[in-house]
Amino acid sequence: MDLLLIDPPRRYWGFGGGMGYYSPPVGLAALAALLEQNKVEVDILDCNALDVGWDALADEIEKRDPRCVGVSSSMTCFVPEAFRCVALVKQINPDICTIGGGTQFTLAPEESLRKCESLDCVVRGDGEHTTLELLAELCQGRPHLEGIAGLSFRGNGEIVHNEPRAPIVDLDELPLPSWHLLPMDEYTLPVLPPRWGNYSIVVTSKGCPFKCNFCSPMKAHAPYRAMSAKRVLEMLDELYHVMWAFC
Repeated sequence: MDLLLIDPPRRYWGFGGGMGYYSPPVGLAALAALLEQNKVEVDILDCNALDVGWDALADEIEKRDPRCVGVSSSMTCFVPEAFRCVALVKQINPDICTIGGGTQFTLAPEESLRKCESLDCVVRGDGEHTTLELLAELCQGRPHLEGIAGLSFRGNGEIVHNEPRAPIVDLDELPLPSWHLLPMDEYTLPVLPPRWGNYSIVVTSKGCPFKCNFCSPMKAHAPYRAMSAKRVLEMLDELYHVMWAFC
């Protein structure tokens, strides 16, 4: 397998998984879609929805034997779990390349690489094309990472930050998320009111149209871009009529 994307085990706070529901990791599914479109062998392991603990996660990594493992952390409170996950990967096989992405890693790539020695690379900003180029280079005998825009990595004992990658302007050009890589029947909303059935948060834009100085998406994912209404309806139609038709 080229890449295993992992949503690590974690304790939810407030209105979350601890109350009996989980939402699909849409960012991982969106990334996987572009990779699959380009013939990359990729899979997603949602440890929370599947109730995979740390011991079981180690077994899953060994069994799947990926070339690379990617973890995301959109929230600072979940960074320790992301770090623990990549450390576990290196304990299993030091040759696996570990990749961090998402809002927190984008805002603090230097700090992330310094604090977590098991982390090899950080994909900053829109990660779809950066990750695709990274995987293509890693398949080479002697990869050249210096030319990959949007990538931070360890090189010659130093942390290297390549030039930023231009944001994806037309979100309609991206494929719809790879829902089929997720356990869709596990995502339900059994609260307020009860028995709402299957459930997912959907992501229809990147960035934010406002300019709150305390907000991370404005800094990590600017400028604001949105799917067309037609594309949003296509995604909702696929979720409702295809992915959940038999759940």
